[in-house]
Amino acid sequence: PPPPLLSYNSTYGATSALSVVVGSIGTYATGLILDHQHSWQTVFSTASAVYVAGAIAFASMYQAKRIFD
Repeated sequence: PPPPLLSYNSTYGATSALSVVVGSIGTYATGLILDHQHSWQTVFSTASAVYVAGAIAFASMYQAKRIFD
């Protein structure tokens, strides 16, 4: 039988809440950078660094194991 619907809803709610918080922090940080340095290059460089760090973290923890048969 499929897992209870509550587990799907809880996972969706937790990841959705986390994405809203991180998105709000990113918007605030962008405003701070633009207020202090007036540089979109710094904003995009910071975003690129975050994406590269995320890609490295993903690649280092990735495992190609079959989960379902």
